[in-house]
Amino acid sequence: YGCNLRCVHCYNPTHQARNEVSTEKILSIMDELEKAGTRFLDFTGGEIFTRKDWRQVLEYAKKKSFFLHLITNATLITPDIADLLERLELVWVKVSLYGATKETYEKVTRVPGSFELFLRGVELLRSRRIPVMMQSILLTLNAHEIEAMKAFTERFGLKFAYTDEIHPRVDRSFEPLRYRLDPA
Repeated sequence: YGCNLRCVHCYNPTHQARNEVSTEKILSIMDELEKAGTRFLDFTGGEIFTRKDWRQVLEYAKKKSFFLHLITNATLITPDIADLLERLELVWVKVSLYGATKETYEKVTRVPGSFELFLRGVELLRSRRIPVMMQSILLTLNAHEIEAMKAFTERFGLKFAYTDEIHPRVDRSFEPLRYRLDPA
């Protein structure tokens, strides 16, 4: 649940990790999944890199020979993290793209400076042999940039996907739905 951004459409009202599963429980679940024949694991959030145990969790998953998928906002990617992700030989990393411009991106994330961190993270991933794909959630705040986001992604030589799916928050607030596009 933890995240360093404060996106308008997020399902988590606090963006904080509360009552999360312990490291030991996560590793135990992976043991069970391995025994059941599971091959692929997706890690998403929130933002996985806000967990103190993210490295231990991902390395254990790789040790168990799972094929790993990761969804991240890329703003916390450092050279060390990018190096480790390359060594883990991820199947792919999906990076959330909230806008093609700093103004739009940060209007969605509500975190000043997050666009530059995102750009740095994407470049660090791209400079390694890590398969990266950009994905966007279309909102009333960024839909005007859909073509620019697609072009932005193509300039990086990456694939682009988007969705318009937005859900109420876990506290049952419908606040995120204010940013939903009109079905028409």
